[in-house]
Amino acid sequence: MSDTARQLSILDQIRADEVALAERLEREADVSTLQTRGEAEVKIQPSAAKLRERVYRTIAEYGPITDERGSEASGIAPNTWRPRRLELEKAGRIVAAGASRTRSGRRAVAWTLAPGA
Repeated sequence: MSDTARQLSILDQIRADEVALAERLEREADVSTLQTRGEAEVKIQPSAAKLRERVYRTIAEYGPITDERGSEASGIAPNTWRPRRLELEKAGRIVAAGASRTRSGRRAVAWTLAPGA
């Protein structure tokens, strides 16, 4: 067996070992998306109202504004911004105001305050 073939064989075995380890860890962890989502919801609960108001104030000041730009302007992480913005939308405090572009050029919904909000 050539040196190159031996090296490739070793690399294939390492990859197989990594895949097997990842699968074993996944089975042992036994964590579901619903479980982690529920844990996150409980953890954020004490600060959710304050974060919602920060999102609302950012939209009031800069709107119409996309999630990407709102997150940046407010300093709130995108994974925290979006759920709070969704809560504001469900409560009727904000509405979609059309579309804008993200930094990467993709179309995104821009948000503004709901009439009378």
